[in-house]
Formats: sequence, structure tokens, C-alpha cells
Amino acid sequence: MKKNVFVAIAMLFTLLCSGCWDMREIEQRGYIIGLALDTYQDLQDTLTPVQKMRPQSGKKKYVMTAQIPIWKLGQPIAGGAGGGGVGKQKATWNLSVEGNSLMEMNRELATRSAYPPFYDDMVAVVISQDLARQNIVPFLDFMLRDIEFRPAVRLFVAEKKARDILSVIPQIDSYSSQYLWGISQNNYKTGRMLFNVTLGDISEYLYADQDFALPLVRNARNEIKNAGAVVIRKNKMVGQLNELETAALNMVNNNFKGGVVTFTCPDHPEEIITYEVRQAKTLIYPEIKKGRFHFRLETYLQGNVAEIESARFRDAGSQAFLEKVSAEVSKTTETNIRHTLTRLQKYKADAAQLITQVKQKKYKAWKKTKSEWRDKYFPLATFDIQVKAQVQYIGTTK
Repeated sequence: MKKNVFVAIAMLFTLLCSGCWDMREIEQRGYIIGLALDTYQDLQDTLTPVQKMRPQSGKKKYVMTAQIPIWKLGQPIAGGAGGGGVGKQKATWNLSVEGNSLMEMNRELATRSAYPPFYDDMVAVVISQDLARQNIVPFLDFMLRDIEFRPAVRLFVAEKKARDILSVIPQIDSYSSQYLWGISQNNYKTGRMLFNVTLGDISEYLYADQDFALPLVRNARNEIKNAGAVVIRKNKMVGQLNELETAALNMVNNNFKGGVVTFTCPDHPEEIITYEVRQAKTLIYPEIKKGRFHFRLETYLQGNVAEIESARFRDAGSQAFLEKVSAEVSKTTETNIRHTLTRLQKYKADAAQLITQVKQKKYKAWKKTKSEWRDKYFPLATFDIQVKAQVQYIGTTK
């Protein structure tokens, strides 16, 4: 008898625990795949009545735009993989809302969509430069706390309005967020775009009180360009790096995954030679000389001669020619790195994170100087930059 009662209870317990009590079908979720954040001042005149919201307290600061895919018009996200495009047809619903609390604005979206917001598949967050110049911590706090925001979500800064980036209708991809994510995957082709920066990276930088850089994006009609970077100092944007400076910063941070170095031919200044970088590695050695920090940077490049503008170079495989290429690549790269570090010193922003090298290799000096690193020690640091470029292949001509 006791055995039968036990079996009955076990079966009842199994029935009660089967399935998910809070299950919601995939078609009933509002999958937000991208977010854009602008200042309220920049967009207040463009908001419609349904996009307005009265905050419970305080003044309006932000306009948040959430991008929701229209499944019947587009393709599945598949982690950002390519979709079969819909041409010029808009395949997303971009919902904008004003406010001063991202959590409050997030809940406000539920007043306009039958599908509650769901962030597990989000791939990109875009913020405007005007917002980045203020303080990135207040509006990132919600994303860093909420469990639906994955650490792998990538962060970008728009040259103008962030909402305009999400408004782009891609030529191939279905969704602009997916399009932007896909472009960022091409960093192995060019060093001119900053290596991927995620919410997880931002969390580490903020916790360590480090300066850093964020990728800069621009839009024009139906295109997005990811090139250049913005420099963040004490959680605020203080300046920009152009494309060549961004490539140099990637090299210093060992994030240069591929790209080219071009230079004028030593024997024919009107002609260009292109060197394709296949591998790049930088070693950094901090020292202290006369009370000032001195950094010895050793950058090693391996690559190929990818293009010679003139067909006259029949001796391209000679040792003399290869030595000239190596010397010119080294000289050009050294100049770019030095110029970039000087620019960061001007901003008093250690986006190259040299202080990490000091902490690892000169710990006692780091403890004494870390509180004044940005304002006193980093701007006065000196550099010895050595670049050694090796030519592996010169290619073939038909």
C-alpha cells in the first residue's frame, strides 16, 4: 500500500513539474536585436506623441530606439550570420521612446508592442557622440546589470545620431543591427576599424578605472561605415582617432588581425608599394628614467608584398629590394605608432592601456603613480619604438 502511494505521489509530482510554467512562444517575443541611444536634446523635435513619456521623476535625458525584426519580411538572426536580404524593403520596426531611465523606457515599450521586449539576441548598441561626451556609465548601468544583456553585445559610437544608424536599410542583410555586427567581423581584413569592444570589455574597463577606445561608425543613405575610433577618458569621450591612428592603436594593443601598410617607392617616389600584414605582435617594456616613465615598444610584422604600382620591378625578388620594403614598412609603422601615442598623450587618455604593462612589470611604481597616471605621468612618458617587418612572399605575376 505504501509503495502504491509513493508511486502515485511521484507521478503527480512529475505531472506538476513538466513543461515551463512561464513559457512564451518564440512568435510572442519582441526580439530586440539592436539599441540606439541619443540625447533628448538632439531628437526632441522629431518625436511623435506615442514616443513621448513622462518620467516619474527628473528631466528627460535620452531617446532610446529599439530595433525589432519583422520576421515575415526578414531572415533569422542566427547569431549575426548573413541573411538572404530583402532589398530595399524595411524588415524592422524601430521603436523610439524618451526618458531618463533605461529600465523605465524599456518597460514603456510594452505599451506599444504586443510582444514584450526580449534582449537575449541583441548584437549591437549604438550611442551618439553627444551622449558619449557626457558620461557613459549612467545609461550602461542597466545593460551591465540586466541578465538579458549578453556580455558579447558590441558597442559603437555614431558620428552623429545613433538612431540614424538603425534606420539604414541594408542592401544585403535584412537588419541594420545585423549589418553593423557583420561589418565588425571584418577586422581581420583591415586594421582601420577598432577591434571589437563588448559590454563585457566595458565592464572590465570601468571596474579597473581604465581609459579605452570605442569604434566609430557613420551612415550615408543605405550604408554604414565602421572605421576610426573615439577615445574615452574617465568614462567620457575626449577625442577621436582617424583610421590610421586606429590601426596603430590596434597594433600597440595586439589587436591588429590584418591590414596593409602603403608607402612610396624609395627609387620612384611617384609610385606606391603595398605590404599586406599577415601577423603583428607588439612587446612593451616599461622603465623609469629620471622620474619619468619610458616605454620600449618592439613591434614585429610578417607579411607579403601585395602590390607594386609599376611593372618595372623585375628585381622584386632580390634581397636588396626586400630589404628596402622591410625598412620602409618599419619606418611608416613606427611613425604611425609614435603619432598615435602622442595624440593619446594630448588627450591625457591612456587608451593604449600602458598602465596595465606598468602594473604587471613595475608593480611598486604602479602603486605609487596610479592615482596621477592620467594627468601627470602618462602625458610625460617617452617612447622608444622599434619595428621589424619581415617579407614572407612577393606573390606572382602572370
